[in-house]
Amino acid sequence: MDQKPPTPDYYALLGVKPSASPDELRRAAQLRLKELKLAYLTLADPTRRQQHDNALDQARVASMKARLAEREARQRETPPTPAATDPGPGWLARLQRWWRRRQGGSPVRRDRQGRHPAFYRR
Repeated sequence: MDQKPPTPDYYALLGVKPSASPDELRRAAQLRLKELKLAYLTLADPTRRQQHDNALDQARVASMKARLAEREARQRETPPTPAATDPGPGWLARLQRWWRRRQGGSPVRRDRQGRHPAFYRR
């Protein structure tokens, strides 16, 4: 089956509403052409392209630093919950049960679904 590609949204491409007048369409197209020409001239010249790439890298680094600073500020603002610092009562018993299961389980042999033999004695 030969499918046609979807029709592009030219309104979105120019950044105008469907109700735009012909004058608004012309201005938007001219602005878009100026942006494309500047992008081409910048990327075609190796020196300008390197400067552009460096500026993008610096912007990315600044953005990452800002996000990291926000995350650190949020972590400083919220005190740790008691559950995160204090294991609370019963933690040793839970640890021992986990360790017994890890080391071979309980002395009662269970089936493949993990059911205790008493399950079948109903």
